Amino acid sequence: MTTPIRIDSDAIKQLHGTVYVQQEEKTQEFVDAMEKGDGKSIIWEILKQLRPGMSLERITMPTHVMEPRSLLEKLTDYFTHLDLVNAAANAPTAEERMVKLVQFFLSGFYITPKACKKPYNPLLGEFYRTSWSHADGSKTFFIAEQTSHHPPVSSIYACNRQAGWVGTGSLDFVTTFNGLSASAGIQGLIKAKFTKFDEDYEWNFPMALVTGIYIPPLTMEIGGVLNFVCKQSGYKAKVEFKTMSMFSSSNYRQINGIISDPEGKPIYEINGRYDEELFITDKRTKEKKSFFKVEELKKTKEQRLVREFDKLHPFESEKLFKRVSDAIIKNDQNLAMEEKFVLEEAQRTQRKLNDEKKVEQERRLFDKQGSDHDWKYKWENWNKYDPETEGEELEIGGKIVTLKKNEVLNEERIKEILSDIPYPDWKEGEEPPHMLESFKFLLDRYKKVEDNKDKEEENKEDNKETEEKKEEAPINENDSLCPKAVVAKA
Repeated sequence: MTTPIRIDSDAIKQLHGTVYVQQEEKTQEFVDAMEKGDGKSIIWEILKQLRPGMSLERITMPTHVMEPRSLLEKLTDYFTHLDLVNAAANAPTAEERMVKLVQFFLSGFYITPKACKKPYNPLLGEFYRTSWSHADGSKTFFIAEQTSHHPPVSSIYACNRQAGWVGTGSLDFVTTFNGLSASAGIQGLIKAKFTKFDEDYEWNFPMALVTGIYIPPLTMEIGGVLNFVCKQSGYKAKVEFKTMSMFSSSNYRQINGIISDPEGKPIYEINGRYDEELFITDKRTKEKKSFFKVEELKKTKEQRLVREFDKLHPFESEKLFKRVSDAIIKNDQNLAMEEKFVLEEAQRTQRKLNDEKKVEQERRLFDKQGSDHDWKYKWENWNKYDPETEGEELEIGGKIVTLKKNEVLNEERIKEILSDIPYPDWKEGEEPPHMLESFKFLLDRYKKVEDNKDKEEENKEDNKETEEKKEEAPINENDSLCPKAVVAKA
């Protein structure tokens, strides 16, 4: 049922779009949780739950191998260097556009934990949103929602129409235990359009291979083949991620790729280490040059913008897994397991309630297009941006809207924009909209997180004041703990 729209100050405020802030710098504890393994074998935890050939999605992974963020957030790693895809979408020739697109996607693979880490499996209905603001005044928006539980499908939509591109994908995260090793990967295609040239591109993801299940340390490396294709121009690319052999590590993080022209003739070769430097060679002229250096990429990385924690809906990834992440970062594995179990149990309870009521859980951002592997963002826009008639693009509660140029927002237009916002803002003291019955208990838990955070800040201030007073206090030479008094006694 559609909620009536009241045209008041709160409604007008929402028309400015979702308020994003700069992402806080990651703490050293977070970095440690991402980078360090603890040398434990996970085989016994796995064997207690596994059968040969069984998907790892059906077991609970020990938290010491978990990356403290959801898969929905992790997918933004591949969008880290958006200046490269913006350049690709505006390159003058089809050849350059394919080269730059490959460069863009490969630039995200260095953001891989050194230790073997697996992100959280998203819960059904969980969503994530973020944005980037660029120097040219344009904005990139990223929206993701967990649209299926079995199979586990994450649907994403990303766009910067002013820069000339739109992309989407319904991605199935699959992990399989193979006895001595495990493989994990994202099945499904990313589909993108360069709107200024009416070109459609598709590409897949490689696999992650995990060894050391029996004998630590756990090691993860990327393997498999990426295939890129542009349907209109006929240009293609094939990139192979090489893996280490039993006797040699010479292939560690090495890739070898080819970009081919419409006739299938190789015109570029790509090689190197994706976490250090890649090189590209023009096979026609034999000219070899740097494709990118990771250290240089890091200097030009654009800041990703996020929502303030207290403004997040309870089903947004960062808030949903907050207590699990805090426990992992503090290296409290028992608490992390407990918190993770609480969420998984709530999801199971919600499924039972849905079955009893014979209802399907609503997906608020994406519509099913036939199969569980095919979902469409409800407000997708694949049209070329027209600067003569179109103005600013906004994301409002999960809905991406393009305003008309110099548009004056009357009451009718405001109602049109706000009528179907999936996750509207709510006032303090009110229950957030669209809360699932089995997850309402989380509201009190989130409040405790904020209360504890406030107490920690107060304690820090108190400790700081105490230390300052100690430094300012005069030294009493008669005090038995005073250095001079101790010397005198000696």
